[in-house]
Amino acid sequence: MNMPRNHHYIPQFWLKRFSHDGKSKLVWSYDWESDKIDERSVAMLMAQYDLYTQSTAAGPDVSLETGEMGIVDNQGAELFRRIDNGDRSLELRENMADFFSVMALRHPSTVNRYPSAAAGLILNIQESLEVANQCGDFINYMASLGVPDFSISPAEFAQLKAATPQARDLIFGRLFDSLLATGGDPNMPFSDVITDQSGREILKKRLLNMKWVLRRSKGADLVIGDTGIVFERGESDLGWKIVLSPDLALLITKSDWPVPSLIEDGTFESWEVSSINVETAARSRRLLVGGSKSAVAAIAQHLRGG
Repeated sequence: MNMPRNHHYIPQFWLKRFSHDGKSKLVWSYDWESDKIDERSVAMLMAQYDLYTQSTAAGPDVSLETGEMGIVDNQGAELFRRIDNGDRSLELRENMADFFSVMALRHPSTVNRYPSAAAGLILNIQESLEVANQCGDFINYMASLGVPDFSISPAEFAQLKAATPQARDLIFGRLFDSLLATGGDPNMPFSDVITDQSGREILKKRLLNMKWVLRRSKGADLVIGDTGIVFERGESDLGWKIVLSPDLALLITKSDWPVPSLIEDGTFESWEVSSINVETAARSRRLLVGGSKSAVAAIAQHLRGG
């Protein structure tokens, strides 16, 4: 059995919504690097080779892609179907918050930071070990370095303190390897957020404390970029803009007032659609997908300065 090595960070079901009938594999897209507009298969778009592959002693492990990620994508497809059928319930809103938290955390911009973040965690442990003489002091110092709730027992702390420099290097090397091989630790950016919901609770709670409005475009001319989710001014605590289909986007915004527990409905003016498309393009890395060739061509022309 061939292992899937091309891993989607924006699910294919989502991209298919931009096809001519909302379920076909071919969609119109613009590639910045080639400066070409083509009809391309969603199988090749918004994906990265070995993005979720984990290195193990037995070889490459793609179980996150074939297992947990597939479950997330299937659940997401059902949530989108419910939105299309008019569901605006509290329960749907909570499930969507969980799904979009995963979408934000599975993106290459997050996942690719993982090895360097693992190395940073090891350095924090080493620094804290040099400073602290007691287990409680070690935990407090780790928290001051931005690693809250780090778990270590007094016996483990004593063993590390007593170890020779050579023994410590060996321990830290094995810890680093284990972090990369197993998917990580709760203090890491991409650790266990798929298999364990607690890893994404902060984002989910943030979303549920914001106002949700589904806004529909009068024309099917919204485009989606390879960022998937656009944060307001780059900050997830200020707002999220999520294009769901050529004529539908979800705007999640910070509010100083109590927010409704249900998802509200609204419409876009044409200038607002243009504004979202320009922002989507500006935040994208390489690819844009739209519901028609003309929609993609319009934003491509803007990017070319036309």
